[in-house]
Amino acid sequence: MRAAPLPFLVLVAAVAASNLTVPADGLVRSGGLVSAEAGGVWLTGGQTGSWAEYEVQLPSWGKSFAVDIEWWSPRPGDGIAVYLYDNGAKGPGAILGAPGGLDFHWRLWSVSTDRYGFFSSSPEFLLTSGGNPGGLRPVDDSWRVRLLVYADGGLPFVTDESVHLERVRWNVSERDELWSPDSPSWGSLVVPGDASGFDFERDLLVASATGRPPIGEDLTARGRLMAIRAATVQALALAVAYIGDYVPDAVKPDQLPGYSILTREKLADGRWLVEIGIPLNGPGGLADFLGYIEIRRK
Repeated sequence: MRAAPLPFLVLVAAVAASNLTVPADGLVRSGGLVSAEAGGVWLTGGQTGSWAEYEVQLPSWGKSFAVDIEWWSPRPGDGIAVYLYDNGAKGPGAILGAPGGLDFHWRLWSVSTDRYGFFSSSPEFLLTSGGNPGGLRPVDDSWRVRLLVYADGGLPFVTDESVHLERVRWNVSERDELWSPDSPSWGSLVVPGDASGFDFERDLLVASATGRPPIGEDLTARGRLMAIRAATVQALALAVAYIGDYVPDAVKPDQLPGYSILTREKLADGRWLVEIGIPLNGPGGLADFLGYIEIRRK
């Protein structure tokens, strides 16, 4: 039985997100013995193999990406092969090409017989702009990536493979995670306990600055708002400098995640003092934004 193609295109919002999870039943094309159901997809290899294809449109700020797939199999030893569509391929691959009957642009990325999950490897991260091993170009001109999960065929119920896909997670990084040894992907960012701006007691990155109202508007509401705004902009720029001491060129002031104004105070000389805070850890925090598991003191 051949499952009908299911039209589905996942878009990643162009914001500083670190990952996007796609349900397995969000496949865009399939072949062979494929059964899509709410929350998952069964691939049964049969005699000729079966496959499910997924697409994702990466955000334009992404420099590299990785993939992990949640899957399982009732049969020990069964597994999946994961292919990426190589937009730069000129002909069939001699070793890492696609299974018979599929477009020659498909290139093997990695395989998994773990029974309970797949994490991309060989290499783990790939670049969005080219320069990958073997010349692989997985991202097309519209920032779309195509991924194919394959279950091998064989003697039905004996040597063919049967797997259940649950979800596909795309991890997108603003950094070059492939060639930069000083950019540990998804590890811990460790900074000195007295690092400027890092308040580990409150689990915040803290920065403060001052702003002055325009001339003649010291006592007006408009003047107060403009002074607070100017101080906030300066504080954000200072926060970026604090981050840059440990992760150079990682973030711009208008990209800082989840900041809030902690305090604002009018000074005796008419200026306004503003203190901002950005969560270091937790969902949507700075560690998540930068691609680390956590930010902790040395």
